Amino acid sequence: MTLSEEELAQLRARAQKAGVSMSRLLVESALAQVETKAERQRVVVKLNRFERLLGNLANNVNQLARQANIAGQVVAVGRVTGYLDELAEMRDELHRIVGELR
Repeated sequence: MTLSEEELAQLRARAQKAGVSMSRLLVESALAQVETKAERQRVVVKLNRFERLLGNLANNVNQLARQANIAGQVVAVGRVTGYLDELAEMRDELHRIVGELR
C-alpha cells in the first residue's frame, strides 16, 4: 500500500490519538461497518429520486384537490386510490433506504 506523506501523517496522528499501532488502526477501520463514500453516494442518489417522486405525487394530489374543490366532490376516486398506493410504496422504499443507513 502506498501512502502520501500527508496520508501517512494523518494515520500516525489518528493511531496515536487512539492509542494503537497504525496496523491495528487500519485493521479496525477496515473491519468496522462504516459506510464508504460510494455507499453514501448511492443512498444520496436514492433519496434524491425519492424526493422527486414525492414532489410529483404532491403535485398530482394538489391537482385532484383543486378539482374536488371546484366540483364540490372527489371526481377521480380511482386516481386518488392509485396515489395512495404510490405513497405506500414510497413509504416502504424510504424504510428500505433508511435501513441501509443503519
